[in-house]
Amino acid sequence: MSRKAVLMFSMVLVAVASGQPATTIGRVDMVGGTTYDQLTNGPTPLMVYCDPPYGIHVVWLYSTDTGLVHPDRNARYNYYDFALHAWNWIDPDFMVSGVNLFTERAGLGNIDVDPNSGRLYICSHTGYGIISPILARDIARGAGIFEYCSGSPTCDGFLWPMVSVGHSGSAHVALTDDASRDGLYYSRVDPWCNWSTPFHIPPPMPDPGGVPAYLIVASKRRPSVCIFWADMNSVPRQFYCRRSTDDGMTWLPPESLPLPPAFSPGGDTTVSGVDLYPWYDPDEEEDDIHLAASVIPIVAETSYASPAEIWHWSERFGWSRVARAEGDSGRVGYNAVYACRPSLGKTPAGELVCVWEQFDSTNVEPRTGLLRADIWAARGDSTGQSWGIPVRLTSPDSTSKRFPSLAGQAAGDTIVVSYLTDLCAGFAMYQQGPATYNPYAVQWVPLESLPPPLAAVNEPKKSTQMIQYPQSATVVRGRMVMPRDRYPVRAVLIDATGRRRMDLQPGENDIRCLMSGIYFVREASGIRRVVVQR
Repeated sequence: MSRKAVLMFSMVLVAVASGQPATTIGRVDMVGGTTYDQLTNGPTPLMVYCDPPYGIHVVWLYSTDTGLVHPDRNARYNYYDFALHAWNWIDPDFMVSGVNLFTERAGLGNIDVDPNSGRLYICSHTGYGIISPILARDIARGAGIFEYCSGSPTCDGFLWPMVSVGHSGSAHVALTDDASRDGLYYSRVDPWCNWSTPFHIPPPMPDPGGVPAYLIVASKRRPSVCIFWADMNSVPRQFYCRRSTDDGMTWLPPESLPLPPAFSPGGDTTVSGVDLYPWYDPDEEEDDIHLAASVIPIVAETSYASPAEIWHWSERFGWSRVARAEGDSGRVGYNAVYACRPSLGKTPAGELVCVWEQFDSTNVEPRTGLLRADIWAARGDSTGQSWGIPVRLTSPDSTSKRFPSLAGQAAGDTIVVSYLTDLCAGFAMYQQGPATYNPYAVQWVPLESLPPPLAAVNEPKKSTQMIQYPQSATVVRGRMVMPRDRYPVRAVLIDATGRRRMDLQPGENDIRCLMSGIYFVREASGIRRVVVQR
């Protein structure tokens, strides 16, 4: 597909998003483009930041090369100015939109904002023979002018840096050594431009193992920093974290995190963590870390990419399930599962929002045989204990939407999501189809389009009085079948006092553990009455 044809496609998407018949929700802006279609092997780092009341920062990995080397790869930047209601660098040829951040070839990184000065920070790695991290920060908000702080020579031989700026303005960086591309290290930039000598994070826990399966998060209110990672070499994979309570000066011993209670654990079924996204709520008085993770089942020592579930965790309330997805798991592509790469943010009312990529078993790329993905979202309560019905934000079409990043704060009554729009599902650098000119999108999603959390069925009713529900009933024995063609379904089974008894998934649900009696199924379409007979 030519650039002109792609541009026409992007115009169609915007028209669709502005109210014409389709399923894309909100407005879609094409802010740039790239031929580099593998933005990360691990969890999606923060690539878009909402800075009320000023604007939106967005960064992506950019290239115009259609080969395998991408010598022009760089971090590319664009900015939406709330005062002007416009993006700063938009060209009729979207591949020209935005501006390069660095003067030499750069790799994977992420962005964050100093809570004191409002300055944008971007961290990447540069170099060919000797690779080292580089930190950039803007001189004027949205101007595209930056100053740079190279990690060389202190951090020579390190790559895949992830940055988070803490309450004091210190830049905290998690990174990997280039020699093994395995060890997890930490460095701190404070004052500018002083990189501390990296030190090894995991012992006695294992390293991530070959991919950047880690992210770092710093509190905007307190001197708390935490690095989360997944051990990619273990089966099942495990989650770990290591914390600092003094702004990265000293670190507590590593901790392992319990995996979510997904897929009826027990017997020969265990759970494997795939990727995880940590986030501090900038408005919370306490440093309660929130974590989004995708998990898959392991049955008889075999991992499956489907079904996949998205879960939320916090220190105060533990795990809660956000969504479940199931389909043809054999064709999702490299380093992905059927639902993965979640990220977190919040609404002005303090509710949580989770966004992720999810593959579609009915939408197959003919050139590669791989499934195409769309972007999904769900709204939760302020604690993350209850979640609403998931919503597909993008329209299924001839593209695959990958690597979504959710701006941590909403823009008024709208959430902001950035993602790659891949015109050929599969990674060109692994020769899974041709390299294409892929638009990079920012989508503005009205919060009212996300169903509220199902709080009413997640908490037991205090009253013991019988609740008035529909009188017509369906008799079920042993197993309750939820039609798969109605997925995504967020349904729960409650008893006559309103007490939640179990989550119901698409397909068969074993209800032999329930006593005979009257129960009610609550789902998106309402409430229906069932009679369980043993």
